[in-house]
Amino acid sequence: MSAKQPRAALGAGPLILSIFLGVGAVVMLFTSVQYRLEHPSMTMSLKRNAQPQGAAMGTASMERLSKLMVQVRDNPNDSDALLELGHLFFDMGSYDNAKTFLGRALALESKDSATLRMYAMALFHEQDYPAAAKAFEQIIALDPSDAVAYFNLGILQQHFLEKPGEAKKNFEKVLELAPDDQELRSRVREELGG
Repeated sequence: MSAKQPRAALGAGPLILSIFLGVGAVVMLFTSVQYRLEHPSMTMSLKRNAQPQGAAMGTASMERLSKLMVQVRDNPNDSDALLELGHLFFDMGSYDNAKTFLGRALALESKDSATLRMYAMALFHEQDYPAAAKAFEQIIALDPSDAVAYFNLGILQQHFLEKPGEAKKNFEKVLELAPDDQELRSRVREELGG
């Protein structure tokens, strides 16, 4: 490039974009801090996943997360936003936050198996095994034919709650409910010792 070339040819676009992104980051930080000060019970501590999520939490997802947080700030009883936040945090591996938002969504709406299952898994990842077991029991109460819920409850009882007798009953129930699911049956047989 010659010294006589006009400055505009260097490209002001990257500079403008950098300034725009910097201002946006400052605004997001300020809004986040202000919100957390106003709602101390909803402070968040993001945990790093053992495995990187890659595109799972790209820019679009972070923007969606920010919008949902504002939505919940403005309407704390927005069960759809709470549920979506729970899903996003679960996908990020931030199980404590997932548990918080899924729990709030469950408290507002009648319990559904899919939300309860994700809530139970968040509890499991947070090592709250008794609460996870209770959530799987709620799933079974809603749908007594849910073989996977019986299996997960059995795993918790056998490996984390020291209740092998109850685990065995739940594993046997899986065999009864899932005669065609060979993979699940194989896993149950392993748990039953053969």
